[in-house]
Amino acid sequence: MRDNYAAEVKTLTQHIGAHPDSMVFARLADRYLLLREVDKALDICQRGLRNHPNYVSAHFVLAKCYLARKQYDEAERRLKHVLSLDPHYLNAHKLYSDMMAEIGWTPQRNSSLQKLNDLDPFFPYQAVEAEQTAAVIEPEFEPAPLVAEPPAV
Repeated sequence: MRDNYAAEVKTLTQHIGAHPDSMVFARLADRYLLLREVDKALDICQRGLRNHPNYVSAHFVLAKCYLARKQYDEAERRLKHVLSLDPHYLNAHKLYSDMMAEIGWTPQRNSSLQKLNDLDPFFPYQAVEAEQTAAVIEPEFEPAPLVAEPPAV
């Protein structure tokens, strides 16, 4: 698998060399992330976004870079920016939820999962997590039994 990513990096780098304004920089940065070369990915994303400041997918990859560096505040800021540009970006909601779980912010995670579920209840892995989240948000309880009113005298 690593060889496949390295081959893609080579191809994408050649493409960007020939087409410096190409938007494939986000894919290249993502491949560097998969190869665990976070600093290269971050640099490529930041440079590419100077030419394409509204490229939502690139902002998403940038958030992934900050998350890989455990820079949670910056990752959160970037994910919120992604969602301000595209409130229906399902992977951004999922990544935000995962990040909130990683840092232990359960209410924010649950809120994010609920938003994701509202947008697409069939999103991969969503059903299992939604069930787990529902148990956290709404614990199960037995309703009190109904008591019949005493007969009138």
